[in-house]
Order: sequence, then structure tokens, then C-alpha cells
Amino acid sequence: MTQAPEIARPTPVTPEREAKAKAAAAMYLAGHVTGIEGREDELKRAVIDVLRTLTHTKGYDHEVNDALAKSWLSSLRFARRHGLVQELIDDSVDLMRPVLERMRGVMEDSGERDVALEAIAGWSTCHHQLVLTETFKAPGKRWFESPFKTALDAGTRVGQFDFDEAYVVNEYYIPRAHGFAAILGVTIDATFDADTRMITIALV
Repeated sequence: MTQAPEIARPTPVTPEREAKAKAAAAMYLAGHVTGIEGREDELKRAVIDVLRTLTHTKGYDHEVNDALAKSWLSSLRFARRHGLVQELIDDSVDLMRPVLERMRGVMEDSGERDVALEAIAGWSTCHHQLVLTETFKAPGKRWFESPFKTALDAGTRVGQFDFDEAYVVNEYYIPRAHGFAAILGVTIDATFDADTRMITIALV
């Protein structure tokens, strides 16, 4: 008489295993989700514009932040010529007040002071669309390369601008950052190294 084969007994499903399996199943059933579903045409136009910009080498090798950098520089040129640089800084800070006050709430509720640095020079599109290079992060400190040189040099060569990068950073960018910090309820130390072109912002 042959012996009946042993029947494999299923491993009991724990709540933890079931939750993991359900999460995995949901991922598989949803397919490869990119986060841009419904915005494919917008992505296509954005990629095409990046290619147009990077292949535009007439005059100089254009960068994808050119329009934004030139907007900053044009505003500063106008303010400087009319003695309104402080007013430009004050208006820029006031413009961002609702966003900064919301970020201050996040910082205070979480107890994470570095949220203030992210509000000034990190998380927002206002920062990463302007600053094309990496923003380095350490507790209480952010540093990154100034984003103005390419557009500023190109404009200076043809007579559009009569100031240098140190002026842009020291007389506009850094005072603006201090204004942001005041609304966020923190004190910062902000510096610009003209040799390395690095802007450093640290909590005090």
C-alpha cells in the first residue's frame, strides 16, 4: 500500500503579511505610476524646451534657468538705476510672506528648524529652477553655487548689465534671504565666496 503524499500546509497569514501583500498587489495592479499621469503633453513640451535651450548656442551656451536668471537681473538693474534696491528686496520678501508663514508653521509644529533653510534655499521650485547645480545639505546649513554667472556674463558683454555677480548676491540675494529668515522666525548667517562662487546659508 502506497503512502499518501504529505499535503503542504499553508503558512498562516498574519495581519502584517496581509498588509504588505495588499500594498504589493495594489502597486502591481496600478502599473508603473510616474506621478505625471494626465500631464504627458506638458512633460513633452518641457523636454522639448530644455533641448531647444541647450542647443541654443548663438552668443553663448544657454542654460535652462536663463529666463529666470535674466528676470532677476533685469529687476535688479531697474532698481539699482532708480535707487530702489531696498524697495525691491522688501517687495520680494513681502510677496513670499504667505508661503513663508506657512513654512514657519510647519517648522514650529515639527520642531525642525532646518525647514526654515528649505524655505529659503531648498525645497521650493523657486530655488531649484534657479539653482541648476546641487544644493548641498548638512544640519543647520545649505550651500550651492551662485546661479547668475552665465546670464550675467552674457548680458554684460553686450552692455545690458554694469554690475558683477558679487553685487547680485551680496546686495540682493543675501539681504532677501535675511528678510525671509525674519518672517520664518530664525536668524541666519549668509555668505558668498567670490572665488568658489558658493553661497552658504546657515542657521545661527
